[in-house]
Amino acid sequence: MNTSNKYKAINDFATAFFLLLFFLSFGGCKDYSAKDEHPEYFSAVFKKVDTTQNSQKDEALAFLDSAFNAFPNPGIGDMYSKDSIKADQYSFLKHDYIKAISYADSMMLLAKQKDDEEIYAERYAWALNMKADCFRHMKRYEEALHTYELAEQIVLNKVKSKCIIAQYDGSIALLMFAQEKYIQAAAYFQKQYNDFKFWCEMHDHKYFMNLEASLNNAALCHLKAGVIDSAWYYENAALNIIKEDIGEGKNRFSPNDPKIIYPQSVIYGDQAEVLSLRGKFADAEELYKKSIAGTTILDIPYAQSTQIRLAEL
Repeated sequence: MNTSNKYKAINDFATAFFLLLFFLSFGGCKDYSAKDEHPEYFSAVFKKVDTTQNSQKDEALAFLDSAFNAFPNPGIGDMYSKDSIKADQYSFLKHDYIKAISYADSMMLLAKQKDDEEIYAERYAWALNMKADCFRHMKRYEEALHTYELAEQIVLNKVKSKCIIAQYDGSIALLMFAQEKYIQAAAYFQKQYNDFKFWCEMHDHKYFMNLEASLNNAALCHLKAGVIDSAWYYENAALNIIKEDIGEGKNRFSPNDPKIIYPQSVIYGDQAEVLSLRGKFADAEELYKKSIAGTTILDIPYAQSTQIRLAEL
């Protein structure tokens, strides 16, 4: 670590130390035992850990533990959030899936205490999803599928807002894709698309991008399976979703906005691959070039990978 980074790290965790002193000074004054969550204290702590650079995550997690040790009577919601952060860090950053599963199990035990309440039922389902993700990464595919399906049942039976079911169908799609079961993966991405259409009420930009991603992922699955006509169909359907997002009366984005150009350009690259498989090399070349031009702004590595595909063509 160079000198400037070293002093920055000391500065960051000096600030964290004063937060702990704040908890200690107020902790003896009140009884917090009746509350499940204390966002007035822990929101700053969780934000601190989430925004810390990966190279300092161990120090951040130690700070997280210290904050909880300093605070009297953290609620089950507080502890659930702490375990969720740790499960996420051990899974996605450290790839220690056994450790991550232990925290997901702890989340489940905490949420189970109040799973008759919708928010805790939803949290129980999310803990199952995190555990299933770990099984998927460990290639324990049957256990992953069973756990994803348990999460879906919790949502269907105990959660009023069914929009989140789309996340779980997307997770199962990724599971099928990992096993190279591409047609089954495509079916789950199509199901995810239907979930968004049927259950989700907020028709904002994020909603349309979720629809587009589901269809484009289905296209990729068909492309992997060698069913190029279906791949082409889903790619065009995804482009139509983007057009619908920028349609008349919405006024959220112009057609030249990078947030619109980028997803379109990703699809152009996939369409170029279909055209090359059909032997339409000149058309494929043009679409590869459009894809490179549109993705360079936001995603240089993706644009470079498309340049490689163009070179191979």
